[in-house]
Amino acid sequence: MERAARQIRSAHIGGDALEERLESLLEVLATHYSRPEYLARLQILLDLNQDPRSSATAKEAVAFHGAELNRLWLPLFQQVLGDIADDQELARYLFVTSRGYLTGNLIASSISKPSNDAAERKLLISGMAMVVRQRARQRQES
Repeated sequence: MERAARQIRSAHIGGDALEERLESLLEVLATHYSRPEYLARLQILLDLNQDPRSSATAKEAVAFHGAELNRLWLPLFQQVLGDIADDQELARYLFVTSRGYLTGNLIASSISKPSNDAAERKLLISGMAMVVRQRARQRQES
């Protein structure tokens, strides 16, 4: 966790265009969510959380770990979103969408040879950018 925390704290989101910043965000998130160690850690956390023999303390540690990671990622989403960085629903959407994409690719690559996902990645970034722009317009209109 400490290595991941150091990487997150030192990360910077680059790019002028929203799509560039979203691509940069995916790259930063991939330093954690595309690593085989993450998949192993996820399996352990899921097992601990589901095992009725796990102590309340172990389950609290799992919840704390997740909350701490979410807190560490927040400044990166602020760099991506700029003026609408206070929109927690939007930041959470971007986070769960990105994490799901990266985790899905990690799981798939552990089962079979990874494929070139450049087209899917471009569609993902375009879709996230569309949602961000739509949300920004909605905020301006209200």
